[in-house]
Amino acid sequence: GVTGRVIESGRPMAIPQIDQEPLFLDRTGARTQVDKSKVSFLCVPIKEGRTVIGALSADRPFAGPTTLDEDLQFLSIISSLIAQKVVLLRQIEEEREHLNAENLRLRQELGKKYSFSQIIGNSRKMQEVFYLITQVAKSNATVILLGESGTGKELVANAIHYNSLRAGKSLIKVNCAALPANLVEAEL
Repeated sequence: GVTGRVIESGRPMAIPQIDQEPLFLDRTGARTQVDKSKVSFLCVPIKEGRTVIGALSADRPFAGPTTLDEDLQFLSIISSLIAQKVVLLRQIEEEREHLNAENLRLRQELGKKYSFSQIIGNSRKMQEVFYLITQVAKSNATVILLGESGTGKELVANAIHYNSLRAGKSLIKVNCAALPANLVEAEL
């Protein structure tokens, strides 16, 4: 039909009276109740560069073939605006997919970095720590880790988080040593 030709050729078409055009197929059946001798059909390609990505069409009352050129020009302007929007939306979607892939890759790297293998030790006490980490990681509990500076609290916190069901979400760490003593006592 007409729309197919416009998409194939990349050139606009104007049909002054659709009842006199054999290419006009009316596949949608939208004009069954209309006097087709009184309807003009306009169709313009929507292009991304030289590639046709769609078509824009409109019906209008037949007013003679001379006025169709201005209408085609108007539809062409609208189709170029649509094409610009489509290009922008595609770029945004590609960027979003790229960022999601990057985010997933970084999360996987964090998971590897904070796995149990990063915590050194195989004594009975360390085995107990590993067991507790696995138990807490399975739960939905809030965890407070206490200990001297340099004992590996942050390693344990990361191991719990990145082996839990919340691994894909944010880990919030609070250093209670940096808080005023009265606030810490009130919270605990």
